[in-house]
Amino acid sequence: MASFTDNPQALGTFNPYVQQLPVEAMVKVGMQKQEQYNQGIQKIQTSIDNIAGLDIAKDSDKAYLQSKVNELGNNLKFVAAGDFSDFQLVNSVNGMTNQLVKDPNVQNAVSSTAWLRKQQAEMEKAISEGKSSQSNIYDFNEKANTYLSSSTLGEKFNGRYTQYTDVKKKAMEAIKALHPKMQEYDIPFEVDGNGNVNTKKIADAMIKYKIEGIDEKQIQQAIYASMTPDDLNQIRIDSKYQFRGVDSTQLVGVAQNNYDTGVKEANENLEILKNLRAITTDPAKISQIDDRISDYQEQLGKDGQPGKLAEELAKNIEEANSNPEEVKYSLYKNSFIKEFGNAFSWKNESKEYVKNPLKEQENWRAEMKLKQAEFQQQKYEFGVNIGMKREELALKAEENALKKAELYGIDAPWTPLGNETDNTLMSIPHFNDHLDGVASTIDSANSQLINAGYTQKEVDAMLIEYEKNQGVADVPAKAIGMLQTLSKNKNYLKTLETFQKDLKSNAEKKAGISEILIKNIKGRGNVSFTTDRGQKITITPKELVEILASERKQTVPSGEGTTEQTYIEPNKSFNANQKKYIEAVYGFKGDLNNNTRSALNNIVKTFRPAAAQVKEAYEKADEIYQTELGKRSNAFVPQIKAVANPKGEVPPTVLPGLNQLLIAAKEKNIAANREFNFETSSGYLTDKQVKDTRVYVKQNGENYEIQIRNLNDNATPQVLTVSANEVRDYLGAKYVNENTQASTRMGLGLGKSDIRNKNIAQEAEFQKSFGSFPNIRKLKIAANLEQDIQNPNAYIPTIYLQNKDGKYISFELSGSNKLARVDYASAKQNFENLDDNTVLKVLKQYYPNFDFSTIQQ
Repeated sequence: MASFTDNPQALGTFNPYVQQLPVEAMVKVGMQKQEQYNQGIQKIQTSIDNIAGLDIAKDSDKAYLQSKVNELGNNLKFVAAGDFSDFQLVNSVNGMTNQLVKDPNVQNAVSSTAWLRKQQAEMEKAISEGKSSQSNIYDFNEKANTYLSSSTLGEKFNGRYTQYTDVKKKAMEAIKALHPKMQEYDIPFEVDGNGNVNTKKIADAMIKYKIEGIDEKQIQQAIYASMTPDDLNQIRIDSKYQFRGVDSTQLVGVAQNNYDTGVKEANENLEILKNLRAITTDPAKISQIDDRISDYQEQLGKDGQPGKLAEELAKNIEEANSNPEEVKYSLYKNSFIKEFGNAFSWKNESKEYVKNPLKEQENWRAEMKLKQAEFQQQKYEFGVNIGMKREELALKAEENALKKAELYGIDAPWTPLGNETDNTLMSIPHFNDHLDGVASTIDSANSQLINAGYTQKEVDAMLIEYEKNQGVADVPAKAIGMLQTLSKNKNYLKTLETFQKDLKSNAEKKAGISEILIKNIKGRGNVSFTTDRGQKITITPKELVEILASERKQTVPSGEGTTEQTYIEPNKSFNANQKKYIEAVYGFKGDLNNNTRSALNNIVKTFRPAAAQVKEAYEKADEIYQTELGKRSNAFVPQIKAVANPKGEVPPTVLPGLNQLLIAAKEKNIAANREFNFETSSGYLTDKQVKDTRVYVKQNGENYEIQIRNLNDNATPQVLTVSANEVRDYLGAKYVNENTQASTRMGLGLGKSDIRNKNIAQEAEFQKSFGSFPNIRKLKIAANLEQDIQNPNAYIPTIYLQNKDGKYISFELSGSNKLARVDYASAKQNFENLDDNTVLKVLKQYYPNFDFSTIQQ
């Protein structure tokens, strides 16, 4: 039998055994399937864990989520035996879990919980930093508890913790910013034991009331005005806390009690105001009282109509059930502000019995006559010849100032330097000095703005804007004070220059210059010539005569002798054509050759007789101008006042200030004259020498000097140059003329602040761009004052209002009602108290037939 051995060749081609199943591959596949299975299980488990671990604060939302998770568990039972290595199956299961995540109720619950946790953290932080309050904590917890206890599914929580706002501090700041009101009332009538005023019977003595303080309404208005929305929200939060647990019935009781208290207070205040109304004469104060009376009448009700207090009570009762939170807020807010008004209001009253002007009118007139006689006698005694030296005039003024100090003490009036004759002769330089002083004030204010960082262009633009809008303009707050100074003094300087021009024009008219010119140049032709530069000059007879009349002669050195030189008076004003003639003819340019000059002199010679007459007329005009200005010279002459007690000695109360002043001069912080010596001047103030020391304050416009001299020392007085503020700081306000410009205006205007007496509003003393009328926002307004002839201390106000045509209408107040006329300071204060409504209300009382709808507002 054949075998493999029989055939070795066949043995070499034997095929090995091949296994029929791929075991290794199957193992790999199995392992991969197991890994996919594990991943599927893990993915599903993670999704379920994420859902189960969601942070949800509200119990009803937690229960809802748990029910959905349980429902998901039941659904997963049907796929528990499934192949979780199959991603399709895994994704299907994950889809079930994602449905839970996308559920709006679950999403709202999760986001609301996150917001709740954030607000709780904000509250805890505020508590730990001491920046919270029980009211704010209560407010947030109430919001949170309302949400957490709700069974509404999917409810969003938007409540937040409100950071605490210190409204009490805000109210205190508003109170601190208030300025006390000063009210003065004169009662010339009899007052009975109950305080009732009998206006039909004049009292022998007048009662002068002075009331200073801050009233409740003033405080309440300030607090209301300062409240922001955040402040009011804090008050709302506080009201919820304060009235927690208070039901509607109790709220009605609180509202009724507030109403009863309000009615009682309103009635009491109304009675007080009615009494004040009967004795008040100041139009602005009358208007303010009328407004307050009207306010209380509106609170109480009138003409059978319920007042604001009754309406508020009815509203609170009605809403106590339907909207209790709003009632709580209203009651708490009103109580909060009212309590501050009651707690921090204050009032100081003084009562003084003085002579009744109605009873003492005849005595007053007799006294005025006596004072006038004394004044004339003083002027006579004080008057000296024009040739007296200026030093002697000053010594006489000092002597007179000491006499006044002996009579009046520190309230002694100022004494003018010089006498009436001397002041009249010095009126022109005095007036020019005053012009320079006003110009210096303008330059100083302008420099301060430049030093503050503004360019000149910016200053000019701000001033134009400020004046155009009458002080109601969008300019930097820090610049307003200087802009007011600039506006006031520029306006004043322009008025002074126009006043000077008017006086000169009137003087020339009285001197007949125009008539003399016309008479002497009648029929004369123009004069023409050509200069060496080829410039042709033609001048009229009038222009030529005016130049010739201004010629002056002066003697100047020439070689070993002197020669007479002709020049043109530098203070004269000429037109451009005249200036060209002067430059060519009087040698400034040397433009004329000898032939031209000789020919011109021959022509000019024929005009000299006319020029002589015109010159004489101009000299007469200068005398008239000086005389007219001299009538007003006391308005701007320097003044002196003794710093002395009735014994003529330096008051001990000013010695510390004087010593400090000398130290400041020694340290070069205050300017002093060359003769100033610290040891000498300090020695004058020692106990040994002070009785023989005299101190004077000299005021020249806005400039001041303090002079210290010793009666036993013939040395030059120690003179310190100071400002008004430094006088006030070192010596006291009694030694400062607070109304320098005002008194100057009155002097120049002969008793009127309307200097030129032209009734021009743009030249008035009081204007909005000057800082006057701070409470008037709409009306275009200005004002002047005029002294009462019988009583120079009383002033009659005139108000100017712009109408819709752009013109100003003047309204004089007071009229024949002398009681309504007040002193200068009171008149100025009255202007500051006025507002738009008060102005129109007052004027309508004085001018009932005027159509005020034509006034621009």
